[in-house]
Amino acid sequence: MKQDNSSSQISLRALIYLIIISVVITVAIFYYLSDNSRNIMSGMRGAGVSVNNIRKEDLNILDEAKFKEDYIYVDLSNMTLSTFSKGEKIKSFEIVSKGKPGSYYETPAGNYEVVGKFGNKFSSLGEVYMPSAIQFLGNYFIHGIPYYTNGEKVSSAYSGGCIRLNDNDAAEVYAFANKGVKIVVTSSNADAYASEEDLGQEISSKLFYILISLDVSNQERSVNFDGSYIKALNLIPLALKGDDNAYKKILNNIPDLNSYRNLKLKALGISDPSFGSYGDRIILYNYIKSSKSYLLNYL
Repeated sequence: MKQDNSSSQISLRALIYLIIISVVITVAIFYYLSDNSRNIMSGMRGAGVSVNNIRKEDLNILDEAKFKEDYIYVDLSNMTLSTFSKGEKIKSFEIVSKGKPGSYYETPAGNYEVVGKFGNKFSSLGEVYMPSAIQFLGNYFIHGIPYYTNGEKVSSAYSGGCIRLNDNDAAEVYAFANKGVKIVVTSSNADAYASEEDLGQEISSKLFYILISLDVSNQERSVNFDGSYIKALNLIPLALKGDDNAYKKILNNIPDLNSYRNLKLKALGISDPSFGSYGDRIILYNYIKSSKSYLLNYL
C-alpha cells in the first residue's frame, strides 16, 4: 500500500508539472504570435505600404475582421470591381475605364466609403449625365457609361477620374452600395515603393493639401491670380515652387477643407497631418508615385 501511495503521488506531481509546462508554452506561443503580427504590420508600414491601401491577398494579414462586413473592392491594375458580403465575394465586374495614369485626374487609390448615391448625376465638370452614380470622394464616382445632354454616349478610352462600368453592371453595384459601405480602391505598382533616399524631396502638409484640391476642386476653372485669369491647375506648380499666394488660393478653393482633410487621412492610413513621422511621409510619397504621379513633375 505504501508503494501504491508513493506511485500515486509521483503521478500526481507529474500531471501538475505537465499542466504547468503546457500553460507556459501556450503563453509563450501567444506572445510570440502577437509580436510577430505587430512586426509584420510595422514592417509593411516601414516599407511604405499603407494599411488602408491594400491588395486582396493582404486582407488576412492586415485586418481580416474589418472585412467581415459588406464592401466593394476595386482593382485598378486588373480593371475589376468586386462586391463582397461578410467576407465572401458576390460578383466581379469589368471596369470599362478609369482616370488616365499620370494625369492630374488619375483615379485615387485608398480606403473610402459610399458618401452619396445619385440615380442620374449631372457632372458640371464634364457636362455629362452619369447613371447609377456612387460617390466615394469629392469629384470621384463609380457609375455607368456617361452621356451628353443630347443623349449621345461618351466613348473616350479614359474617364475623368471616375470608375466607369457598363450600365447594367453599374446598376447592380448601385443596388448593393448602401451609404456607408466601404470601398477599397487599389492600384498596385511594383515600382511605386520609395526608398529612404527618395524622401530627399519635399514631403509635407502642403503637398497633402494640394492632393486634396485635385480630388475635390475643379482644376479647369479660371481663377483670378495676381490680376490675371489662369486655370486652377496652374496654381499647383507655382505653390510647389514656393509661391505662398498660389498655395493660399488653392486652399481657398477647397470646399469644407477640414472634412476632406480627415477623409484623405483615413483613406491613406496617415496619422499625422503635419507629416512629422517618417512612416507618414513615405506613405504619402508612395501614394503619389502610384496614384498621383502627375505631381512628380514638380517635386
